[in-house]
Amino acid sequence: EWSGEGPLQSFTRFRALSYQRDAASYLRSKARPGEPTLALGMGREIGFLAQRPVYSSGEALFRPGVWPPPKASRVLVALLPTQFLTPYAYAWLEQDCTLEASFGRYAFYHIDKGYPEDLAVLLPDDHPNALPGVKTLR
Repeated sequence: EWSGEGPLQSFTRFRALSYQRDAASYLRSKARPGEPTLALGMGREIGFLAQRPVYSSGEALFRPGVWPPPKASRVLVALLPTQFLTPYAYAWLEQDCTLEASFGRYAFYHIDKGYPEDLAVLLPDDHPNALPGVKTLR
C-alpha cells in the first residue's frame, strides 16, 4: 500500500493487521474467558491474540471433548469469503445466525438457533471429512 504497487482497496498487510487487531479486541470484549468460539477458516490466531479459545470446525470434529460449544458461543468466519463456504454452511449462517460485527475479512456471528446436526456441513469441500458431492459456492 505504501509503495503504490497495489490498489488501495486491496487486502494489504497493513490493513490486514489492523483488522486482525480489531477482531481480537472485539472477541476479547464480547466473549467470556473460557467461552469457545467456532471458526470457519483460519481464526485460531484471533483466539490467541484475544486470549479466548477458538476452535476450527475441522478441529471440533477430531477433538470430541471440545464439542459442542455452549449455545451462547459465536462463529468467526476468518479470511474466507462466503463463496468458499458450502451452500449448507452459508444457509446455516444466513438462517440460524446473526451478524454481530465484521472487520475486513473477519466476521462474527451469534448462533441463534443451534448448530447443524452434522458438523461436516461446515467443512470446505476439499476437507477429507466434508460431505461427499457438496461443492463450495466458488
